[in-house]
Amino acid sequence: MNQTAKTTLQIPMPLYLKKDSEKIAFASGFSSLQELIRVILVQINQNKLSFRFGSVDEFVTPSLSAQKRYKKMEKDYYQGKNFSSVKSVDEFLKKLK
Repeated sequence: MNQTAKTTLQIPMPLYLKKDSEKIAFASGFSSLQELIRVILVQINQNKLSFRFGSVDEFVTPSLSAQKRYKKMEKDYYQGKNFSSVKSVDEFLKKLK
């Protein structure tokens, strides 16, 4: 394959999307939206990029040790171990002391 041959990719989109995306590209350290898209395409081509859609906070995956700890906490909760409840903020604050 000729690595020096070039082509142009045209992508129709609403003007607001282009303007907002340019702001994000500049804020992320890219010199242009085109540079950001070029970097993404290279990463895809090298199988170094995976996709997740949604908020970053929605896709946080706990470490294996944290998952194990959470499973134990859940088991304890359903068995009534290591958990307690309070009826007021004052009662809660007293438990913290």
